[in-house]
Amino acid sequence: MLRATAILPLACATVAFILSMLVLFAGDSPKILPSVELLRLNTSQVGQGLNLLGDSESSDRGGLGGLFDKGKDALQDVGNDAIDAASSAVTDALDIKDFYSAHLMTFCEGDFKPNAKDPKAEEEVTACSKRKAFYTFDPTEIIESKLPEGLGLSDIKWPDEITNGVRAINMASRAMFFFYLIGIAAAGIGMIGAVFGLLAYEHKVALANLGVNSLGFICLGLASAIATVVIFRATQAVNDFGGDIGLAADRGTAFLGMTWTATILMLLATIGWVGEFMMGRRRSVYKEESYY
Repeated sequence: MLRATAILPLACATVAFILSMLVLFAGDSPKILPSVELLRLNTSQVGQGLNLLGDSESSDRGGLGGLFDKGKDALQDVGNDAIDAASSAVTDALDIKDFYSAHLMTFCEGDFKPNAKDPKAEEEVTACSKRKAFYTFDPTEIIESKLPEGLGLSDIKWPDEITNGVRAINMASRAMFFFYLIGIAAAGIGMIGAVFGLLAYEHKVALANLGVNSLGFICLGLASAIATVVIFRATQAVNDFGGDIGLAADRGTAFLGMTWTATILMLLATIGWVGEFMMGRRRSVYKEESYY
């Protein structure tokens, strides 16, 4: 005979497990939930905030300035429209995608279609990195790897504050991934244990499920809390120090919604097993009293 009261914790643990798995593997490929990201780095305007005309006394510069030295005099005569066009050419010359999105085990990149300035532009994810456990998103390393030969981060005035800020949260990111692994495993075991709980009236079964689901709730809660701090701090660092070079970041609202929903569901599953345990204890006591 099925125990109807165990259906709630079973449903909660099942949905929490599914949501957690989706969060874990989001961004595994361009077609697997690319929008479920921790944060998205908008690099479509990188280079457009730089001083392209530079110092008129400089005649032989390398790096980014060298791309425009030959046309500098002409640019000074053609007005703002031509300067804006040249600014856009900087971004194209850098070979940087319009955006990069951070996921738990990968990062993805893509472009805005038809273009980044179109208010109705849509994201087109073109590629994702290989899956890696305990992955940490490092925009400095990614951007540096995309620069053409002869250009460095100093040429595009990449802020040191972003580099330092990312390094500071890397350890937190690894702890976050660890808690996700434990929490997802506990949610999966809790889902299986709930199936046995549907059939068993023993309070010991409820106690075991209570322990597993409690572990899942605690670990997913810690992972979600760390993820929230990492997302907000990283986004703030990019927006505070990256505006001068056209860099911006957006928080992954879908990711936050899914991870906290999974956490709340594991809390509900835990509460459900508390009730099951208490009812199981009462039944055991009642049977013993009836026996005597």
